Amino acid sequence: MGTWGSGFFEDDASMDFLADYLEMSDPRQSMETTFVATLAADYVDSELGHQALVGCVLIRSAISDELQCGLAGMGGSVGNWIKTANALNFDHLRLAAAMACVRVGAEGSELFELWNEDPDMGSSWNAQVKELAEWLNAG
Repeated sequence: MGTWGSGFFEDDASMDFLADYLEMSDPRQSMETTFVATLAADYVDSELGHQALVGCVLIRSAISDELQCGLAGMGGSVGNWIKTANALNFDHLRLAAAMACVRVGAEGSELFELWNEDPDMGSSWNAQVKELAEWLNAG
């Protein structure tokens, strides 16, 4: 895992999934498929976990109409995506996103295991995942 920090977008895999989602004019079906797969998995591998978390952050950003969780400093393509995402309704995905977020941040998830190998990094990552899930669930 090419990682340089505990933020949601401080690793290569998340950046790849972000680019994939940004290329889609309507990513809702892809996000829903990812959340369903995450919730159905006996074990959530890191790739699926990254894809789910990126979807969760984008949903939060689209609903709040503000770049969230480390996206603000990423520049034009993300900002342009948020402008177009405003026309889409992501509300129906909030609960699935929240549940997927919780699943990725728990035992049986490769990302959870990898981040929690280091208690300091793990506590920061765990707090971010928990806060994201709580925000999504609050809607």
